[in-house]
Amino acid sequence: MTTQLSPHHKHHPMDTCLLKLASKTSPLLPHVTPLPFPPWSLTWEDYPGHLFIIHKSHSEDNKKEAALHLREIHTYDNLPDHILVYTDGSTIHREESSYLGAGWVGFHRCVEVFTGTLPLGNKVTIFDAKLTTLKRALGAASRYATTHQISHIHVFCDNQAAIQSPFSTNPPKLSCLQAVSACQRIIDFLDTLPTHHIYIHWVPSHKNIPGNDWVDGLAKNAAATAYCILNTAPSFTFELLCHRKTTTEIWKHQHMWHHQLNPHSLFTVID
Repeated sequence: MTTQLSPHHKHHPMDTCLLKLASKTSPLLPHVTPLPFPPWSLTWEDYPGHLFIIHKSHSEDNKKEAALHLREIHTYDNLPDHILVYTDGSTIHREESSYLGAGWVGFHRCVEVFTGTLPLGNKVTIFDAKLTTLKRALGAASRYATTHQISHIHVFCDNQAAIQSPFSTNPPKLSCLQAVSACQRIIDFLDTLPTHHIYIHWVPSHKNIPGNDWVDGLAKNAAATAYCILNTAPSFTFELLCHRKTTTEIWKHQHMWHHQLNPHSLFTVID
């Protein structure tokens, strides 16, 4: 039951230290957006010509995109200073819960040179899984590059949001620690030598791309064992998703109740 206050009742907020400070700040003054990195640190924007983000094209034909991708990677097959890394995150459903896993694999001159998987439990989102595998893959590729004279790292991911987040200067996107870590690993590699380059590519999923299909299997295997992970702390994006779902359900319930009492109301619930 909702308690309604009479129009004569006024709620006075508690006088806290934060409210006292806020009262001394003029709304006319400019507000400073928190920086995801210290202002004296370099970010990805300081590496023109060395860091490339290749987004999905405007074409809706993913089969055509896959064919273009296969033609492109064949040009790197015989280049000794290029490495190709595929990443993926996957979800399985078990006992009314979703479990996620991450996988990554690296190829050098058509030979698999490293692989990795990580079960993530059930308190993360698919966005977290994609970012986690991106971070882990960059770390594995950087370690391999230092011992094999690799100067060009190509990372492939099928999630547009994941490839954009590590390089965004928008703080809400960088609220995820995995995004900050991925960006830092990129910066560390590019700082090592002036000949180093990193390319982050979008790639279509489930379109018979061998590297992508292989890493999809790795991610699924990791997700299949993720139910063994207990007592993990929920990620930021997981908490945000839970709050959003809860708020949506409350909103639907309240508006449905309002619509039943006022059938001619202009407010309707849209599923």
